[in-house]
Amino acid sequence: MLQKIRDLVARSFALVTAATLALTLGLATAPSAIADGGAETALTGRVVDTAGDPIAGAQVTAYARDAVLGSWGALTSTNTAADGRYELTSLPVGESFRIGFTHDDFQSTFYGGSDIVESAADMLTVAAPTALETVTLTPGARITGRVVDDAGEPVVGASVTTYVWTGAGWQDISTVDVDDAGVFTIKNLVLDGRYRLEIVGPGDSSFLPADLGGSWGSDDAAAIVTTQPATSVGDVLLTRATTISGRVTTDGTSGLPGVGVTAYTRDDDGSLVWTESASTEADGSFTIERLTPETPYILQLTPEDDAYATVYFRDTTDENAAEPVIPDAGGAQIGTVTLRMRPRLTGTVTDEGGGLVDGARVHLYAQRDTHGVVGWQQVAMTTTNGHGSYTLTAPTAGGTYRLGVDGIGDLAPAFHGGPTLAQAADVVVVPGLNEIPPVRLPVGAILVGSVTGDDGVDGVEVALYAHDDDLADWVAVAWEQTDDDGSFRFDGLAAGTSYRLRYSDARYPTIFHGGATSLDDAEQITATPGLQTLAPQPLTPAVVIPASLTGVVADDAGNPIEFAEVYAYTLVMGEWSVTHDAVTDDDGRFTIGGLTPGEYRLQLRAGGDFATIFSGPSATVDDATGYVVSTGATDIGTVTAPPAASISGTVTVDGTTGYAQGYIEAHTKTAACAWRRVGETSTNPDGTFTVPGLLGGTAYVLAVWPEGGGEPVYYPGAPTLASATPIIATIDGPPAPPMTMPGENSLTGRVVTSPDAGLAGVTVRATPVTGGTTVSAVTDVDGWYSLDRLTAGTAYTLRFTTDPALYVPVYYLNATDAAGAEPVTAVVGERELSTVTLTKVPVETTEPPTTAPPTTAPPTTRPPVTTPPPTKPPVTTPPTTAPPTTAPPTPPAPTRVTLTRPAWSRTTQTYGSTKVGSVTTTVTGLTSGTVTFKRGGTVLGKASIKNGRATLKMSRRAKVGSYAVTAHVNATSTTTAATSAKSRTFKVVKAKLKATAKISGKSFTKNTRPKVTVTLGRLNTGGYATGKVKVYVGKKVVTTVTLKSKHKGKITVTLPKKYATSIKLKAVYMGSSTVASSTSKTVTVKTRR
Repeated sequence: MLQKIRDLVARSFALVTAATLALTLGLATAPSAIADGGAETALTGRVVDTAGDPIAGAQVTAYARDAVLGSWGALTSTNTAADGRYELTSLPVGESFRIGFTHDDFQSTFYGGSDIVESAADMLTVAAPTALETVTLTPGARITGRVVDDAGEPVVGASVTTYVWTGAGWQDISTVDVDDAGVFTIKNLVLDGRYRLEIVGPGDSSFLPADLGGSWGSDDAAAIVTTQPATSVGDVLLTRATTISGRVTTDGTSGLPGVGVTAYTRDDDGSLVWTESASTEADGSFTIERLTPETPYILQLTPEDDAYATVYFRDTTDENAAEPVIPDAGGAQIGTVTLRMRPRLTGTVTDEGGGLVDGARVHLYAQRDTHGVVGWQQVAMTTTNGHGSYTLTAPTAGGTYRLGVDGIGDLAPAFHGGPTLAQAADVVVVPGLNEIPPVRLPVGAILVGSVTGDDGVDGVEVALYAHDDDLADWVAVAWEQTDDDGSFRFDGLAAGTSYRLRYSDARYPTIFHGGATSLDDAEQITATPGLQTLAPQPLTPAVVIPASLTGVVADDAGNPIEFAEVYAYTLVMGEWSVTHDAVTDDDGRFTIGGLTPGEYRLQLRAGGDFATIFSGPSATVDDATGYVVSTGATDIGTVTAPPAASISGTVTVDGTTGYAQGYIEAHTKTAACAWRRVGETSTNPDGTFTVPGLLGGTAYVLAVWPEGGGEPVYYPGAPTLASATPIIATIDGPPAPPMTMPGENSLTGRVVTSPDAGLAGVTVRATPVTGGTTVSAVTDVDGWYSLDRLTAGTAYTLRFTTDPALYVPVYYLNATDAAGAEPVTAVVGERELSTVTLTKVPVETTEPPTTAPPTTAPPTTRPPVTTPPPTKPPVTTPPTTAPPTTAPPTPPAPTRVTLTRPAWSRTTQTYGSTKVGSVTTTVTGLTSGTVTFKRGGTVLGKASIKNGRATLKMSRRAKVGSYAVTAHVNATSTTTAATSAKSRTFKVVKAKLKATAKISGKSFTKNTRPKVTVTLGRLNTGGYATGKVKVYVGKKVVTTVTLKSKHKGKITVTLPKKYATSIKLKAVYMGSSTVASSTSKTVTVKTRR
């Protein structure tokens, strides 16, 4: 029954939408071809109901295809007479039309029984009028009702959107407006269909929306069921909305524009739920509309100007301390809200002579953890003004930052308190304004140069490289483009630094300064103070000598393979890269033209029945057979594509339960012992997998990546490629033995230098006591670490070291050697360890102390500086009241708050699925308040602390990507601030088709346009797939079709071109930012005589 409803539903709205829209537009979509003034004809027929009785007043519409737009548009229309007969006139002879039928009391259809115009039957007109077969319409249903306000008066301007239950969820099908009496009628529905209605007031936001028959978050239990042809829902009440208004200022008077004011309600567990929002106007005023009277709201004020802090009403950063606002029917006015400014840093930039520098870029850096690597990253940037001054806003008070200034003109870069970022001075910001001493830019260098060339010298990209000692490599640090005369200029460089230059342009081969063809061989330029002019760099156009590579691809029996893809690889910057490709013809022959002389290696992709290989045959390009081409054509003869081998098996989580959505890579080793990834697949829901298209007899190592991210596990459970067990690919061979993924067991802890000072960059190594593979981790900016993928029940020895060795290495727990170390046993899940404290390596030399007395001599002269205060007791006796001033710091120190590493309820969620993840942290030292969860610098949300825990639930519409989050709480007068270690990676993955895209077609008559059917089906989240699909004939895209929800995952199209021979078809579903793409298998559609 459900399938019948789905089919009827599609007919109830798919056609009527197209037909009604076209007629509403006055049939404006008619193709221009009808205006030719040629011969015309007519189509006649009759429309009846299921009893065979005539239907009067049915609308009959002829649709023609617009060759330019590629879509079907209404050309002409008529209504049936009392006997059900109709005549469509003025139709051009020799054209194809599709005929649609609609009536308010019946379900709509197209001639031939299709529910959409794209798959309807074509009617080719001839000179004589053509009588069509009788069309039978199935009775439909309608829903009626009236929209009224609290006083029972009609709400004119309200609209009603109808949703239908598809079995997997709600899908909108139409929107109608009420009439002047507030009455609405929804037509062309299916009998026994299940519907819900969403009623929205006029656009002035004076009413709250209403739902009938359930809501987005519900199933069809409360649906409106159309058991009769006419169903009335009676009067639908729209409640008048209320408002909250107020004004935001900076000082109680001056309005602050651009402040986002958001109204939240609380759900059953106390979490905030977004309701409505508004932004302040130029005078700081705001009004939040569409609110429910007598409902408590929490207001959050988020300034557009990040110089001001985000707060809750009234003047708190704690959502639990916020003052609720309860508007009545007349609204609520909260008065004036004053926002505080964030911490700011201000200072000036000068040259060595003290001259103020205008236009210098000033950067603020903070330590951040990126993929386990802790380093200084930019968090704010500004430019000095004409007075050489700048102001930067720091993210948080109490944070530690460093400040740097880019070079400009003939001035070099500089940092506050040190020559480099690594050696710069730390700046701990306090609330309000933080004044930074002037940063002086030393004399720098300017490099100027030019290029010459016969094919033009403008717009050539010039990249400047400097050596990065940390990476031990040359990296690009600046880019310029040449002017019309070929000149370029790099200023603000550090004198004494060595640079290299690269020149890139489509008109010339890439070259490096000095004429080198690689960065390693480029001429090194040492910058000197002031202006430095380089010798012009000649650019020479590439010499193109026409050459080609031809051959035949065949199977191992010598049969030619049609539509095989052949890719030519050649060395580019020391790497084998694809530069050309071709597809084989009916005889299996390919020709790759436009080659420059040199060696090429080929890759063959002949389809699912054959292995994807390189010439030789070889599994990798490294070991492939090379072909040297010169001028003219080089024929390499026949290249054999061997049958496809594969590796199959099962991945489990416990030896029995399948490991779903694991990503598997196949690696193989080259003759030079380098590993190359050559294949990939994903596990099925039951954990089974097959890696296809491999070269039989070759050894491969499988890497299984966890569905939620992290490091791979190599078959059959090894930590590295080198320690994995290879598997030989076979044709129809037995599956590999099952593999069990290790549990997500981890040891976490913190490394500090003092109770509240976490130490970043410490390497923590865990080695099994009985021997085995060592697992390591590095502490983040707050000193936290996590040793993952451990074996439960195994005892480990932990060692803590720094590089450089600034701190004394220790073993857990603060032991000085392995013998004294306390073994730590991993458990199932996560185990948090005690804090480890590191101390700095003592200075061994005794010379400084011998020279220290003179160094300390000046302080001996400072007591006199401080002795005056002893002579000032009379002066300072009034401040004898100062002790009470210093007394406040004597209360007990704030309670230390800690947050455990956030733990996810699951490792992944699919975009749009109702099965979402949540992340939880355990809080100690704090019994109430909120925890903020962040993804990098982005706030994901906030959660209340309950029973010592805070849990944030992810949105089902969260953006696709990886989420490694941290938890944060702010300091209060009685508690410290706290930041957790970073969570494991959680992924929001794209929805995907339940089954691979398919394309099919029946045999067709020669020199006609074939019809093909593209099937996408449903997504793994339940709904039908929608979006664009490219249809290929051979390697060429011949048409692009768009599936909508009304197509129910399937569409039939006629190809735009006529074909005289059999064709090979392929469909590529493009997907979207939230849905994965899919490519069908290639199928052959044959011709018939």
